Amino acid sequence: MSLAKITIRATEGDKTEVPTMYNPKELSFTKSVNWSDDNVGHETNYPALAFTAGQAITLSIELFFDCYESANQDVRPKVKDCVHLCEIQDCNGEKRPPKVQLVWADSDPIGVGNFTGVVESAQVKYTMFTSTGIPCRASVTVSIKQADEVKASPSNGGGQKTLGNAAEVSNTPGAQEQLIESGKDPVTCSYPQTCRA
Repeated sequence: MSLAKITIRATEGDKTEVPTMYNPKELSFTKSVNWSDDNVGHETNYPALAFTAGQAITLSIELFFDCYESANQDVRPKVKDCVHLCEIQDCNGEKRPPKVQLVWADSDPIGVGNFTGVVESAQVKYTMFTSTGIPCRASVTVSIKQADEVKASPSNGGGQKTLGNAAEVSNTPGAQEQLIESGKDPVTCSYPQTCRA
């Protein structure tokens, strides 16, 4: 019986697959919910809490790659595949990183079948080098955020963007700077005007 190894598989875009060389020693995930303080209970030592929304599961896994004893000792192509899952691709007509699936044979480590989401980060650490300075061993910690459906945000550049009102402009991070750089006055760019950003 062959050993089932974890694979991170993009389900769209370039459909990159990252098969692991070794199964991880740990797999951790976090599930959180949002609670906000309520005004009720202001005369107590702690406020009443109001539930607002559940958050997606974030899964973290450390992958190990070792090319020291292989003919091509360079581990960077394997690392590049991991990082590529964070890069913008053409995904169903949208420019964004792809949705991925964590596949591990019949294993169901968090009770949701094959875990589906998007890669939030890939932290790379080279741990061994050849005598000529080529990295031959690496660990990559991949963080995947659970998502059944993903989409790209509206583009901020190269097109027209309708801004609701002047207050929205002043409260949107970077919006005023973007308008000023394009020669627009953020005060006059208010509803129902459409500004070219």
